[in-house]
Amino acid sequence: MFENQSFQCKILSVLIPTDKKVPYKKKVGFWFGIASWYTETPLTKPFLANPEIINLVLQRTPMARIAQADEVSGIVAFLSMNHASYITGQVIAVDGGFLRYGFY
Repeated sequence: MFENQSFQCKILSVLIPTDKKVPYKKKVGFWFGIASWYTETPLTKPFLANPEIINLVLQRTPMARIAQADEVSGIVAFLSMNHASYITGQVIAVDGGFLRYGFY
């Protein structure tokens, strides 16, 4: 889609050693994946300042905006809480609906 593929959708994998109370005799690690689309950070700001790029990204994003860093970090914080103790082995999309359209 773009010349510099390094800014494309990334999956952040997180392995959290558990301190959660789980009904197992041994402690287990919880694995999560966060699949984020374009997120505004200091690193991506210069890239997203290009009007041509921003238009292409927004055309493929049903929410028609770029994610903020706290929107992505919020799901990481939630998954680290005891309230998410039964969730493991999942990849959660934080993409503004991008998966609905994809690259085409």
